[in-house]
Amino acid sequence: MILFSFLSFFHACSSSHSSSQGTFPKKQDVVIVVIDTLRNDHFQQADTPYIDSISKEGQIAKQSWAPSTWTAPSVISLFTGQTVREHGWDFPMPKVMQLYNYTYPSIPKTTKTLSEVLTDNGYQTHGFYSNPLLRREVGFDRGFMNWILTNDYEITKIIEDFINTNKDPTRSQFVYIHLLGPHQPLNPTTTKKDKYDVNTAELNQFGGLGLQKVSENTKLISTYKKMYLGVIEDTDKRVEQIVTRMEEYLDNPLIVITSDHGEMLGEHNLIGHKKSMYEELLHVPYIVKNNTVPLPKMMSVTATADFICKNVDIDYDWSVKTDQLSYLSAQREGSVAIYKDIKKIKAKGIWNADYSFIDTKVQTLDRNHQYFNLSKNPHEHPVGKEHNRRLSSEEIDILLEQKKNYESIPKKIIDADEAFFTDEILHGLRVLGYIE
Repeated sequence: MILFSFLSFFHACSSSHSSSQGTFPKKQDVVIVVIDTLRNDHFQQADTPYIDSISKEGQIAKQSWAPSTWTAPSVISLFTGQTVREHGWDFPMPKVMQLYNYTYPSIPKTTKTLSEVLTDNGYQTHGFYSNPLLRREVGFDRGFMNWILTNDYEITKIIEDFINTNKDPTRSQFVYIHLLGPHQPLNPTTTKKDKYDVNTAELNQFGGLGLQKVSENTKLISTYKKMYLGVIEDTDKRVEQIVTRMEEYLDNPLIVITSDHGEMLGEHNLIGHKKSMYEELLHVPYIVKNNTVPLPKMMSVTATADFICKNVDIDYDWSVKTDQLSYLSAQREGSVAIYKDIKKIKAKGIWNADYSFIDTKVQTLDRNHQYFNLSKNPHEHPVGKEHNRRLSSEEIDILLEQKKNYESIPKKIIDADEAFFTDEILHGLRVLGYIE
């Protein structure tokens, strides 16, 4: 029934869209694959032969950051080419919003999205997503002909039917695919559970494991890490099925594979992707193939829109540009992180903030800061008197200067809406562990 509705909707949108757009020269097709909750170090540790082959044929960024540490603000940055500070959508996760009987506002309509820009240049635009947070009410669907909620298990079949239905080779195509990947609750295939010797007695009745149970019993962290690696490897196979089919269907498409954020798996005594700004949450893979414009060694997910438009020869003035990335930034509920290469030193600063989403006119009530030399302290441990692992005062001054540059960006204030989540949305959020 869902598939029938999708195909009917596709036919209706396709015919009306075609008649309103006129004639455009065919440009390079584009495929973005976002794998939710994929931290870079575990991606490097897992066996991912297909995605590895993409990086060998194409490019992989040496240092790449998500713009925030949870899905919604990160994807908004990807779609708008704006930092969290600029687009202003800096709200807490659903559990907090539900507690105060607030819901999320829409993405400001004055902000142009990547799909809208591509549509304006003759692209047919299609989105398939497995995370219910990316719902239409917030505006993630803006500019898309199709914006289809599915799940990782069915997405390959739905995309196959989409390919068999879309028969207009003269039109440029943009396909956005958002896989849930290693987002909780985890349930890798039996093959991966066997490979990593997972103790199935520790799992729930469906063979899965969620972070709530891990939080209650931290001895399960080691099991969860095994499951996390297993799901990454299962996802690699799924990406192979999707991208291989896309390459058969599309003409030498530009391929981007990345993530919206990572996951804390016990580091710093933290589990999940709550409010913190450590590398386990910010450092995500960024891989491209069939690009004509080189991928910078240091890349922000926020610069995706600019990177794509440069590659397909569309002139649009995105706020964050690939050829102007002198530093990386991220923001979560008022807290800010900055990364900067200073000669051979990987320097990072975190400025933590108390935050009120209810009174958005007073967002930062208190700040404390942390500085890290990631070259010598990649796990961001407290260094105390170990001066050889700390940043110098000169390096800290450079980070502070970059922070000033970030805070010079005009700050948008968006108020939360006073409304309740629908039963359908609440159910989807419970499945993913966002609320109880």
